[in-house]
Amino acid sequence: MKFIFGKRPRNLKFEYVPRFYDEQKEDLDRRLGNYQGDMNDKEKVKGRISQGLRNKQFSNNSYKSKLVKKSNFTLIYIILILLLITYLFLKSDVLINFIHSIEGQK
Repeated sequence: MKFIFGKRPRNLKFEYVPRFYDEQKEDLDRRLGNYQGDMNDKEKVKGRISQGLRNKQFSNNSYKSKLVKKSNFTLIYIILILLLITYLFLKSDVLINFIHSIEGQK
């Protein structure tokens, strides 16, 4: 048996009614809003340009995959060049001479 001292707080009830979200309608309204009003407004022009570039980049998967391939090959080339430079540096006498010069200064 539980003994309760005082009143227990009641749960709060909210009258929340969820709204329906239509992504296509919101996108259409946003795109139409860019073309309504003053056509020379700098902010609207910037918005139209950025939206066009965004649509171009993400709508064409072959374009995106080409960019990914290009960046991957560039990364591989850079890693290979750095490995070659590291190998040549370690194979040469420059590193050994540098270590001997540091030990001689102590």
